Amino acid sequence: MFDDHGFDHPSTYAEQPWIWIPKDDLGLSEVLVAELKASRVEASNEGSSIDHKGTVDVSRKPAR
Repeated sequence: MFDDHGFDHPSTYAEQPWIWIPKDDLGLSEVLVAELKASRVEASNEGSSIDHKGTVDVSRKPAR
Protein backbone atom coordinates (compact mmCIF):
# COMPACT_ATOMS: atom_id res chain seq x y z
CA MET A 1 0.00 0.00 0.00
CA PHE A 2 1.37 3.43 -0.96
CA ASP A 3 1.22 6.60 1.09
CA ASP A 4 -0.33 9.44 -0.94
CA HIS A 5 1.91 11.92 0.86
CA GLY A 6 5.06 9.80 1.20
CA PHE A 7 7.35 12.46 -0.26
CA ASP A 8 5.39 15.58 0.74
CA HIS A 9 6.30 17.84 3.64
CA PRO A 10 3.60 17.45 6.33
CA SER A 11 2.74 21.15 6.16
CA THR A 12 1.44 20.69 2.61
CA TYR A 13 -1.40 18.39 3.70
CA ALA A 14 -1.93 18.91 7.45
CA GLU A 15 -2.16 22.02 9.61
CA GLN A 16 1.22 22.82 11.15
CA PRO A 17 2.62 25.49 13.44
CA TRP A 18 3.76 28.52 11.47
CA ILE A 19 7.34 29.65 11.02
CA TRP A 20 8.77 32.91 12.41
CA ILE A 21 11.94 34.08 10.64
CA PRO A 22 13.85 37.17 11.83
CA LYS A 23 14.35 39.97 9.29
CA ASP A 24 17.89 40.35 7.98
CA ASP A 25 19.88 43.03 6.15
CA LEU A 26 20.21 40.94 2.98
CA GLY A 27 16.46 40.40 2.59
CA LEU A 28 16.72 36.62 2.75
CA SER A 29 13.85 36.41 5.22
CA GLU A 30 11.58 38.14 2.67
CA VAL A 31 12.48 35.49 0.08
CA LEU A 32 11.97 32.62 2.53
CA VAL A 33 8.62 33.93 3.75
CA ALA A 34 7.40 34.37 0.16
CA GLU A 35 8.51 30.84 -0.80
CA LEU A 36 6.90 29.31 2.28
CA LYS A 37 3.62 31.16 1.70
CA ALA A 38 3.65 30.04 -1.96
CA SER A 39 3.87 26.48 -0.62
CA ARG A 40 0.91 27.15 1.71
CA VAL A 41 3.07 27.28 4.84
CA GLU A 42 2.26 30.12 7.21
CA ALA A 43 5.34 32.21 7.87
CA SER A 44 6.24 35.72 9.03
CA ASN A 45 9.30 37.87 9.60
CA GLU A 46 7.53 40.63 11.53
CA GLY A 47 8.64 41.54 15.04
CA SER A 48 12.22 40.31 15.03
CA SER A 49 15.51 40.97 13.30
CA ILE A 50 18.97 39.43 13.10
CA ASP A 51 22.23 41.35 12.74
CA HIS A 52 25.47 40.45 10.94
CA LYS A 53 26.79 38.80 14.12
CA GLY A 54 23.77 36.50 14.40
CA THR A 55 22.16 38.31 17.31
CA VAL A 56 18.36 38.19 17.18
CA ASP A 57 16.40 41.17 18.50
CA VAL A 58 12.74 40.55 19.30
CA SER A 59 10.51 43.65 19.41
CA ARG A 60 7.18 41.89 20.00
CA LYS A 61 5.69 38.45 20.32
CA PRO A 62 4.98 36.47 17.15
CA ALA A 63 1.63 37.19 15.53
CA ARG A 64 -0.07 35.45 12.67
